[in-house]
Amino acid sequence: MAIEGLSIRPYLDHNFHERIGLALRRVGFDVAIAKELGHERFSDEEHLAWASDHRRAVLTYDRVDFMKLNLNWVLSGQPQSGIIVSVAPPEIPYREVLARLLRLLDAVTADEIANNLIWLDETWAAPRR
Repeated sequence: MAIEGLSIRPYLDHNFHERIGLALRRVGFDVAIAKELGHERFSDEEHLAWASDHRRAVLTYDRVDFMKLNLNWVLSGQPQSGIIVSVAPPEIPYREVLARLLRLLDAVTADEIANNLIWLDETWAAPRR
């Protein structure tokens, strides 16, 4: 559940599936979607800059470019509001991406993700029974 002032405010880059953003909104998260904002042609750097200017964490499937961007920003001392990288469906199902994302959003605050890149990997998967 989103908590005003503490919760990560996701920004879905132009490649991240909109339906996940819409599902996050339904459970109360303040989500910005690049396509809705007319950011379809933004470069990865522009996505990160816009998100950081608006205190939002970028959600992306583009691990290679955002790993480089994160490193460049860290080395230059340029603050950013966080990056969350996921494997894209169909490699893992939408529902699993959403479930992992919800677990992360419930466990990590906006302050904790700032200036960090987090992998939405098995760490955030549901425990096996």
